[in-house]
Amino acid sequence: MSLHTLAFTTVFLYFIGALLQCLLFLRQSDSLRKYVFVASFAALCLHAILLHIWIDMAQGQNLNVYNLFSLTAWLITLIVWVVALRKPIVALFIFIFPICALSIIVVLCFPTQIVINTLVHPVALFHILLGIILFCIFCIAGLLAVLLAIQEYCLRCKKMLGLITQFPALESMEILLFQLIQFGFVLLSIMLITSIYFYYSLLLMQNYLLQKTLLTIAAWFIFTWLLLGRYYHGWRGRKAIYGTLVAVFLLCLSYYGSRFLLG
Repeated sequence: MSLHTLAFTTVFLYFIGALLQCLLFLRQSDSLRKYVFVASFAALCLHAILLHIWIDMAQGQNLNVYNLFSLTAWLITLIVWVVALRKPIVALFIFIFPICALSIIVVLCFPTQIVINTLVHPVALFHILLGIILFCIFCIAGLLAVLLAIQEYCLRCKKMLGLITQFPALESMEILLFQLIQFGFVLLSIMLITSIYFYYSLLLMQNYLLQKTLLTIAAWFIFTWLLLGRYYHGWRGRKAIYGTLVAVFLLCLSYYGSRFLLG
């Protein structure tokens, strides 16, 4: 099977999974749910093969912005897929399957190389892996915040009430959202401390690194504010939703903005 055939087969499976998930919204069916998981599992396996081909090279790892985008989308989908086996968050599939398909198409359209030998630079490898995992966790939190915003709007305006019956309960969604934020906050704190410790001199010399760090610190303060508000005042609803979305947006600017400037 050629690389392009493999890629377009993977894209097709992602869109099939998204279509089946849409049908699952219209009518609940155990068989449909099973097909969603089967199609998406096949897509995830083929996507993993593509990422191995694109990233792992003889001279190192090709970590251009498009490969990182595809890797991040794949990891987000994998995490959601595993969690969805136990928790009712399959609604996220409608958002993430098309994004995964798009990430594959983008890599095919913009083949570039930024090769880093991570074996020679273990600190860089640690930061790359930690950054990807951290970003995936907060992206999932952002998607949950979008679902919560849709539910909150439907309940407040008494519109599309049939749609929100397909979503998990608001309370369980909020609990899961803050669990993700708590876990991500710990990783974000580690990321900031180690970044400043290992790359302090670079931060002073490279403006884009300083801007990246300042955006990340701003997101860290927002997440701190959210967690303190939740712990002391029981914050939920709009404050939790909008605070999460703003912080995730800042992390997106930090994570991808600097990479596009480098590219």
